Amino acid sequence: MPRLPRSADPGGAVVDPPDLTAELRRLLDELRARLQGVVRAREPLAAHTTWGIGGPVDLFAIAESEADVLALLEFARRRRQPLRWIGNGSNLLVLDGGVRGVVARLGRGFEAHGFDGARLRAGAAAWLPALAQRAARRGLSGLEFGVAVPATLGGALVMNAGAYEQSIGAVLEEARGLDPDGAPRIWRAAELELGYRRSRLRGAGAVVLELRLLLEERSAAQVRARTAEVARHKGSTQPLAGRSAGSVYLRPPGDYPGRIIEALGFKGRRCGGAEVSPRHANFILNRGGARASDVLSLMEQIEAAAWRELGIRLEREVEVIGEP
Repeated sequence: MPRLPRSADPGGAVVDPPDLTAELRRLLDELRARLQGVVRAREPLAAHTTWGIGGPVDLFAIAESEADVLALLEFARRRRQPLRWIGNGSNLLVLDGGVRGVVARLGRGFEAHGFDGARLRAGAAAWLPALAQRAARRGLSGLEFGVAVPATLGGALVMNAGAYEQSIGAVLEEARGLDPDGAPRIWRAAELELGYRRSRLRGAGAVVLELRLLLEERSAAQVRARTAEVARHKGSTQPLAGRSAGSVYLRPPGDYPGRIIEALGFKGRRCGGAEVSPRHANFILNRGGARASDVLSLMEQIEAAAWRELGIRLEREVEVIGEP
């Protein structure tokens, strides 16, 4: 699951859909007048998710500055529009009917980063695998896992992403951002109730703009070797060639969802263009032309079988949003 290509960013001349309602046209024009970044109407979210699946959102925006972020928050409050922030679009299934309101993400203006000894300060749109590689070259440990996590840094914090006994929460000192009402906030790690794939930020409507991480100084050769080992293990066990959203389910106590799904006979099972990966059963792949309804059907079949046959309730790591 590589980073979404920048070609997914709306660019060049913007051609609006011809069938916009008068109300949506008014909201679109107002938001464009307020933002430096791109704003589009009825943007297919398939272009902004790693699954390559998802219906259109009413308004899609890329915030290129903190002023843009504030403008979006104020617009959503004043116009009573739902506002959702996304990162790289992994761990996200957007239903085929799309999303009402506004979906936004941070643009290039939030990708800057810098090292000061063992400390790393980086914008929330910085690409986690690249930061992991740069930290490794400096002999800074704590982000080795990140080479295997296709996420922006801010998205990784919201989910408290992790792998191989490491997580972003373990190295976080503080994060800077804005509350849903636009008030500036500094969150210390202890405030965020960081746990296994969860944090207080998830679903809270706040926006993370910048993070400060404290890494551990070690031998550069040692950290590079560990980072390369993580990358090799990911390549040998996960279906990197197909489009997916990463792991579909969280680990139940004392077991692994991939083992459970394989034991239930779902490995390689297809529905439309979606397939349970033959390599790792906790991944569902878009084999071409998959719809959200295909993926959701597989998930519902797996969950029903796990409960019926094993008494296990599988908990989704993937978040489902939008309308059928």
